[in-house]
Amino acid sequence: MSVTDGSLTTDGAQQTVRIVGTVTTTPGGTQTVAGTVTANQGTPAAIANAWPIKFSDGTSTVNIALPGPNLGAGMVATTGSLVSSAALTAASGTGAGAVTDFGSGKQNITLVVTAGAGVSAGVVALEVSQDNTNWYRSTSSLTQSAPGVTQANQGGAWRYARANVTTAITGGTVSATLMAS
Repeated sequence: MSVTDGSLTTDGAQQTVRIVGTVTTTPGGTQTVAGTVTANQGTPAAIANAWPIKFSDGTSTVNIALPGPNLGAGMVATTGSLVSSAALTAASGTGAGAVTDFGSGKQNITLVVTAGAGVSAGVVALEVSQDNTNWYRSTSSLTQSAPGVTQANQGGAWRYARANVTTAITGGTVSATLMAS
């Protein structure tokens, strides 16, 4: 059988057709394929739009970070968070929020607290740890006296951090995020 231009009509029974060259189909048509289909993901995007790569064993994900210019041209793999991490969400009562594991010791840790509408009092402290057991409270606790955003920083070498509401929030709630470098 040979078709060079036009359509191929069958009687509905299973047919095997080998096609060499290009196949054009009618838009909206359905093609059923048995066997292997190979697809090309296309031209790579610019780095700014590149697809992220994650390494995982199915349970944990490893983050890849490029070290600073003084550390050579290697890559660093960490198991902790490399992006902003929620420490408190709509909190008002006293107590520590979620612990962020940065995967390795970080020199600079920043806590950003956002006080919601109605907040008139309360204190949120930045706490850091090297072992997730013994906690050091930063001397720059954040007093919340009005809605808005405040920030505390802690230097040193700390792997873990958390926000801790040390004086209850009055009139509303606060949320907080942690970031490290």
